[in-house]
Amino acid sequence: MNRNRAHRGPHPWLAAAAIGLGVMSATGCHHRSLLSDPEVLARAADDSGDYETLVLQAGEWEKPDTPAAGTAAGDLHIAESLYRAEDYARAAEAFEEVADKHKDVAAVHDRALFMRAESQYQLGLYASARDSYQEFTKTYPGSKHVSVAMQRLFAIADSWLEDARYDVRRGEPGAFPGRFINLQPRRKPIFDIDGHAVQALDYVRDRDPNGPLADDALMMAAGYHFSTGDYRTAEQLSQRLLETYPRSEHQARAHLLAAESKIQSYKGPAYEGRKLEEAGRILQAGLTQFPDELEADRQQVYHKLDAIRHERAKAQFEVAAWYERVGKPNSARVYYQLVMKNFAGTKWSERAAERLAALDSADAGQPATPAADGPATDSERKSWRDRLADRFGERNQ
Repeated sequence: MNRNRAHRGPHPWLAAAAIGLGVMSATGCHHRSLLSDPEVLARAADDSGDYETLVLQAGEWEKPDTPAAGTAAGDLHIAESLYRAEDYARAAEAFEEVADKHKDVAAVHDRALFMRAESQYQLGLYASARDSYQEFTKTYPGSKHVSVAMQRLFAIADSWLEDARYDVRRGEPGAFPGRFINLQPRRKPIFDIDGHAVQALDYVRDRDPNGPLADDALMMAAGYHFSTGDYRTAEQLSQRLLETYPRSEHQARAHLLAAESKIQSYKGPAYEGRKLEEAGRILQAGLTQFPDELEADRQQVYHKLDAIRHERAKAQFEVAAWYERVGKPNSARVYYQLVMKNFAGTKWSERAAERLAALDSADAGQPATPAADGPATDSERKSWRDRLADRFGERNQ
């Protein structure tokens, strides 16, 4: 107990309340800020808040005085008292007042911006909280509260993507207009909920790239884009996770997602097959580096590697067949031989051997059967991608 408090005159909170009432009576104004509201000031006066630490005064340990109303610390204490009382609506308003009034006091301004966002988050005003957290982290990127702000932003994005997950589970990943127009503006943006969620994930990753949630945000965004059929973006993000966060807990699954995204982006044997080669290397690396984590997926990965090898063999065979059809048998021989060398054991290796024999017969003066198997049609390419997805598990997982 502070023994000297009785000799220090009226309590500063009550004095401030009296002054505020006097000013309002003189002006006839009935609108006042929360920082001068008598009820709020009285509550703040009774709230010890964070001022429980004892200080040495006159040779005795005593509680420090509550900061005076009107000062930066005092106004912050008023807002904090509302928050501790779980009066989050008025707390958000009070913290905004403190932030506007004391911009020149960095420690108070830092705390006020952060706590305004916290108050909005507790109210479920996630769209407003998202904006406030982002304003806070941009203004004070080195604040001790940044890690909590990033956790909140990640949680907000996660909640906003729940509708997308539901649509994917029921087989309608592109459902419209449910995720474009929102009828709950307190908790979600009015338009383009998915876009706002992904933006929040990007913000967490880009603003705090070394933070504990950066790889989580990257993986969640990659999974979202994959589930909605945007394989190119899913490939870019999962590849970025592989390269940027080698110690991430998501590495094993990111290998599978990156490979599957490349495969789904592949357009067929009539097109350049670099993505298939990369997908195969990533799958092999995943099995080598994460044998335990991918044990449950091992057989599916083997099936996928077989399918990739089959498709690469077919693509090379079709190059040889094209050279044969346009009257360049020597070039055709080179590619048929490559098919036999690189893809032994596949049906395309066997067919390459047949075509080489046919070319040799033609050179000997015997009629050769024309090369078949032209470029794959769109329907054939789609069927192959669907088979790969079936072998690998549910397309949207």
